Amino acid sequence: MPKNIMEVAGGTLKKNLTTLGPLVFPLAKQIKFTMHILRKKVFGQELSPYIPDFRIEFQHFCVYTSRRTVNDVMQEVPQLTKQDGEATRYALRPYGNTSSASV
Repeated sequence: MPKNIMEVAGGTLKKNLTTLGPLVFPLAKQIKFTMHILRKKVFGQELSPYIPDFRIEFQHFCVYTSRRTVNDVMQEVPQLTKQDGEATRYALRPYGNTSSASV
């Protein structure tokens, strides 16, 4: 599988989570994230990325199910565990690529 397809899939998931974050995260986490961005961009501080724990706010994840390798990469984007991606793996085993049907 070409690398660029995985980058696109990872970028899409990242964009979706970035869009959903302000809708589901409490105000305190949103302020922490905003302060982190300000410290990094405005004040030029060298900081490691601040990535909120999406597993606290989201009970279930529906990840793109075209191939196992894509699922593996998608699992790394928001730092999901193998257990979080198990539902996707389960659907992929018997049914194969269901990406069109799941959209």
